[in-house]
Amino acid sequence: MKPWSLQSRLIALLLLPTTLLVLALGSWVVLTHFDDLEDVQAARGQLLLQQYRLAIEHLPERSP
Repeated sequence: MKPWSLQSRLIALLLLPTTLLVLALGSWVVLTHFDDLEDVQAARGQLLLQQYRLAIEHLPERSP
């Protein structure tokens, strides 16, 4: 097996940590984005429920 040249070793030493860093930060960004989307969906649901509650309270009451 042929030994690695200095250039090959330097490229490997630079690409490995960079690749790991990109994968870790990319995963963190994606997971954070999905978490934020869930928070936005929950807030939107609460606002809709509040609007429906107010609309129902202002309906005229019917007596049988």
